[in-house]
Amino acid sequence: MKKIIIIGAGFAGSGAAYRFYCNKIQATIYEKNSYPGGNAASFSKNGFVFDQVPQLSLTKNERIQNIFHHSVNHKVESIQAKINNYWKGHWIKHPVLVNLCGLPKEIVARIIKEYFESNQVQEKLASNFKELLYSIFGKTFTDTFPEKYALKYHTTSLENINLVDIKQKFYHPSFTDVLLGAISKETKDTGDITQTYYPSQGGFLSFTDNILAHSDIKFHHKVKHIDAKNKLVVFDNGEIEKYDYIISSMPIPELVNCILGVPERIKTAANKLAYTSCVVINISVNRANISKVHQTYFYDHNIIFSKLTFPSMLSPNNSPKGHGTIQAEIYFSEKYKPLYLPAESFIEPTISGLKKCGLIKETDKIVHKEAKLIPYANIIFDFERRANLSTIHEYLDDINIEFCGRYGDWENEMTDEAFISGENAAQRIINKIYSKAIEDGVSSNLSGYVEN
Repeated sequence: MKKIIIIGAGFAGSGAAYRFYCNKIQATIYEKNSYPGGNAASFSKNGFVFDQVPQLSLTKNERIQNIFHHSVNHKVESIQAKINNYWKGHWIKHPVLVNLCGLPKEIVARIIKEYFESNQVQEKLASNFKELLYSIFGKTFTDTFPEKYALKYHTTSLENINLVDIKQKFYHPSFTDVLLGAISKETKDTGDITQTYYPSQGGFLSFTDNILAHSDIKFHHKVKHIDAKNKLVVFDNGEIEKYDYIISSMPIPELVNCILGVPERIKTAANKLAYTSCVVINISVNRANISKVHQTYFYDHNIIFSKLTFPSMLSPNNSPKGHGTIQAEIYFSEKYKPLYLPAESFIEPTISGLKKCGLIKETDKIVHKEAKLIPYANIIFDFERRANLSTIHEYLDDINIEFCGRYGDWENEMTDEAFISGENAAQRIINKIYSKAIEDGVSSNLSGYVEN
């Protein structure tokens, strides 16, 4: 029997474990925490359910939907996602560009004029993300909305974002739709996020309950060293495990620093990878109807958070009856916007911001408040990412360490994409196992590799 180690019990690790299980191959997950899920972990206290960071299943992949939904016995909330925006006292339906009605006339006029002009000429060759948005949407709209949000969410200007790494498709409305949204608040629903899913009970992590129930998981196992030459993993608790194959969903900077004898050029490359950390503030109040939407984006820099999610809107079982919950996100990064204060120091400024925009009333009683620091949140696609990531991935391939997930692939993968990434990493190992078995002439009897 070959020893297969999976590092991390998040959605990527779960995907790897699932693929091995389906192929009747034994693998063990080693998780540093006392719980699974990574950033998609879910916690319940006094009847309130919060995910580690806000989560929604947006996948249109029917196979993944079936895997997730089967895990919760198909007890799923089907949600038509509602999103809005807050800017200088204005609540704006999403997306902003086709819902300008009610904003100051001067800025609306400039946005429409520039959008019209940009549609009359061929898109200019852009060297960064900001220049591209200028050519598509115009300067006024870009500087007022996407750029302001980038500084809060990505912690850096759109000028520092490499176009080569941007894979999203832009919602490019017709000029008629922009005009209609400027003169009437009765607009049709548009945008990419429509149908979403969330477990009825237990929080987002419940989507992997069935998978984890069939997995061999060892908690409280934080990796201290990886000896790739001798195929050994040393854990902080003193345990040492020998492996034949290994999959890591660890953040690349941490993984690289754990590998014994790693070349300095690889360490240097890892240290140049940029990412955000997130302070998540969880608030519960004794009022259910806090918001009519599921998420809100905030552009004002005098309001500390960049985005709000309302967990009690995702499932009625996420809070006791008559109560509502809010999850606020505040972003930092070592490279562009370092965090110098403890996470708890952002609770009161968050409450102040919620009162400023009217989501919390003076008569509301706050029954729960907490702050959590999420060290790794989103990948920043700056100009140092691509070359350095390629160097690191080539090195990991050379020493036979498979990588997967958001922080292994170093892509802003959603949970379904991370799960598939884990499956793919497992499949690469399965292919190696079978190829080796064929080479050794045991293709008809794989009992030494596969558990029957």
